[in-house]
Amino acid sequence: MLDVTLGGDKIQVNDWKYLNEDSLSDHAYIKLELETEHLAYNNKIVKVPKLINVDKTKFQNQVETKIKELNISWPNIKSHKDMDSITKEITNIISNSAKNSILKRNKKQNTNLDFWSLELLNLRTTMRKDKDARDNYLKINGIDRNKKRMRNEMSPVEIKYIDSKRVYQQLLRLNKENAFKNFCTINMN
Repeated sequence: MLDVTLGGDKIQVNDWKYLNEDSLSDHAYIKLELETEHLAYNNKIVKVPKLINVDKTKFQNQVETKIKELNISWPNIKSHKDMDSITKEITNIISNSAKNSILKRNKKQNTNLDFWSLELLNLRTTMRKDKDARDNYLKINGIDRNKKRMRNEMSPVEIKYIDSKRVYQQLLRLNKENAFKNFCTINMN
């Protein structure tokens, strides 16, 4: 763990709080609001992947290797600018190591309950396009999409989405049911 504590007569902590964000450690991020005579460091937030998407062993090994390669000469740090530079380098090491340690996910998972088909994919794509068209229509016309209306009060765009959603859901249920029956038949014999 790296703990960098700022101090000195030119730094004043105005406020601090725990951030409700995933961190790559057991500890939460702490946001400090500091006031200084000069602040050379760029306060840009660095994006890192979520912890569940990171190979923790690979990440830890990369961070350890890169920090050792950094070879910081602590006694030679004389100014805020020096500290800001080191902080920026360490932040980049952590960020880049996390990005380089993202777990690879298989797009296609082979299971005995394999119910997905090209037909389902096409129906889902159509349904999503119809949903976008419906949402756009409702937005343009200032219609509340949560308000219940009878079918005869709806536009053709809304009806098209409802119908495509129904067809997609029916086939999805049927395919899941058949896949489960096949799974049970195979595993019972």
